[in-house]
Parts: sequence; structure tokens; C-alpha cells
Amino acid sequence: MDKLTELLEKRNAKQEEYKTLFEKHSEKMDHPVEVVEQLKAINKELSSMSLEIEPMQQIAAAAKAHERDLATYQKTVPTVPHQGVGAGAGKVEPPAQTKTLGEQFTSAPEFKTWLEKGGSGAPRMSFELDVDYKTTMGTGVTGSSAGYAPVNARTGKVVLSAQMGLTIGDLIPQDETTLTAIKFMEETTFTNNAGAIVENDGTGAAESALAFTERTNLVQLIPTFLPVTMQQLQDVPGIQGLINNRLTTMISYVEEQQFITGTGTSPQLTGFLNKAGVQTQALGADNVFDALYKGVNKVRGSAGSGFANPTGIVLHPLNWEPIRLATTADGIYILGNPGEPDVQRLWGLPVVVTTRETQGTGLVGDFAMFSHISRIGGIGVDISDSHSDFFIKFLLAIRAYVRTCLEIYRASAFCKVTSLP
Repeated sequence: MDKLTELLEKRNAKQEEYKTLFEKHSEKMDHPVEVVEQLKAINKELSSMSLEIEPMQQIAAAAKAHERDLATYQKTVPTVPHQGVGAGAGKVEPPAQTKTLGEQFTSAPEFKTWLEKGGSGAPRMSFELDVDYKTTMGTGVTGSSAGYAPVNARTGKVVLSAQMGLTIGDLIPQDETTLTAIKFMEETTFTNNAGAIVENDGTGAAESALAFTERTNLVQLIPTFLPVTMQQLQDVPGIQGLINNRLTTMISYVEEQQFITGTGTSPQLTGFLNKAGVQTQALGADNVFDALYKGVNKVRGSAGSGFANPTGIVLHPLNWEPIRLATTADGIYILGNPGEPDVQRLWGLPVVVTTRETQGTGLVGDFAMFSHISRIGGIGVDISDSHSDFFIKFLLAIRAYVRTCLEIYRASAFCKVTSLP
């Protein structure tokens, strides 16, 4: 068994392993995170095998093409006829022989003269050879009109389009759930009439009050799908894994956008910037550093009603830029020398820089204690030919989706800082 055959058999076995694992979980309409990771690992192996197999296939194909062309040439090349019987000689004359380029060179008088003058130490020689030039044969790449193009195998590398990574989700605790609506109780009344009293004055303790309100956040569905031909999936190893990964990335981008700017009107989630009760701090006459710190203080309760410990700041890249480039009157960068690592922190808090934040508005909050993400089953990926007329057209629909919910437990634990430069 040659190396190429062995690799092809290994790749076929690995593709069958991927298919079995994927179909096993497709029946349940569920792809757990660990299964997705296994599928990714198998795709990575398939891509690695393809990088090794494809050049070998190209070489094998070129060799077969060469053998085929040579056989065709041998069948079609004209035979040089012998001369007829000579009138006076009475014998068959051999065919005229054409000297090779090397024979013309070594038999040329100029070459013999060159040797007589000392060979390599003699003056440079030049002369014309009897060579019949035809149409130049080249690769066809640099302007030549005839020739055999070289075999250039495409690498297995795929350059993905530029997309910003996921960010704000790193600040928020996340769990899976089986519920379709996440409910919790919020303390909405806190009347504190506790106080000191005079002994035996007859008034007794003052009455305080507490009241709680049930809050409900619905789990919303965020889906998308991509039509793919059956041949595409069958003929390109690893392509399904690539498609699955990009579809799940699309879902995650929209989900994160919803976390920040979701309107709360079904089927959208209620994002931080549209949550009723979130505090606001305007830039006003302050510089951006002071305005953000005042937002931090509102979350803490020092100047607001949050009474929480902020765990992060979210900014748009164009609002982070003037902060990072801010300098003193002497031109010294406030947040550190350009030669130092760009640590994204302000007032001791990590700064998440994302285009999904509204430009001109910053968000400060206690994401760790007073917000939470719930998902039903994680991100799912399904494949089917039952959409429209896909069955008769040999098309497949690869669908990705997530059922997610964002709970903001205490709105005042977050503060929008507006009118940022």
C-alpha cells in the first residue's frame, strides 16, 4: 500500500467518525459543548490530513497526465521515411539525421578553434547554431503563448473575514437552564424606620416595611441558517466544521449585541442600555476620566443608589482611543508608555472595548453579582434537506441557534456614562 492510499483510507475513516458523531446528536436536536469540541478536533485532523494529501494527489495526477500525453504522442508522431533505392548505388539510403544541439556545438569550427587557444583560459567565443526556433513554450503565466501550466496546489489555509471577538460575555456569569422563562423576586420596597427610643417612653418600636415583586425574563431564540450543496459537503473535507463554526460565531455576535442594546420588545432581550432603572451620568463639564469615575461612584452608592461593587467598564473603540492616547502637558501618556503592554484598565477596573457598545456611551456596572446569562442547551447546530425544494435540488440547510436570556437583577447596579468624546 502506497503512502497516498494509506492517507486516503485514514481520512475516510476520520470522516466516517465525524459523520457518526454528528448524526448521533442530530437525532436529539442537541449538540452539547463537549460534542462540538470533539467535532472541532476531528475537523482539525481532517484539515491537517488534507494539507498532506492534496499535494500528493496533484503529483499523482500530473504523472498520469504525463503518461497519457506521452502515449498519445507516440501514436501520432510522424515516422521519417527512408529514401528510395538509388538509381546507381542499388542500395537503400539511411534517413537524413539532424544533429543535436550538443553535436552542433562540439563540431563547430569555432569550438575547435576555442580549444586550440586554450579552452577555458581562451577569449570568449560566440557563433550561431542551426536551430529552428518555433513558438516559445512557457508556463503561460508570464506572457508566453504556449506551454504546460505548472501544477499549483492550493493550500488548506482559509483566511476568515475580520470580525471583532466576543467580549462582554466574559464579565457575566453564565449557566444552562431548562426553563423557558427566568423568574426571580426583586425587593422593591425597603422602608427602614429603625431607631433608638427612650426607655419606658410608651411609644415602642417604629414599623418598617419590605415588599417584593416578581420579575420575569423570557428565553429568546436567535437562529440563522446557510444553504449548502450536498457536493460541497462531500467533496471538501472539513468544510462542514468550518461552516458550523462560522454560523455559531454569527449567533454569538448577535447575542452579545442584544446584551448591550436589546430593546426588550419581544423577541429581543432587554440590554443594559435599555433596562429601566439603570443610572445615568452625563459628561457635562468633566473630562472623560472624571465622568467615568462618577459613574463608578454611582454604582457604589457613594453618589447614587447602586450600592454594588463595579466589576467592569464597557466602551466603544472610538471612545477608548482618546482615553488611551491622553497625555499630560509634557506629552507623557497618562495610561502608560506606548512601548508597554496595552492593559485596558481604568480606576482599577477591566475595560471591555467592543463595537457592539453604542458610540458615545460607556457602561459601568457590577456584572458579576447583578447580571446573569441563561441558555437552554447551549448553541445548537442542525442539518436538513427538508427546507423548501432543497431535497430535489441536492441542497442542505445548516442551521445554528441559541435560546438565551439575560437577567439584570439590580438595574441601579449599572450606570450609563453619556456624551463621551
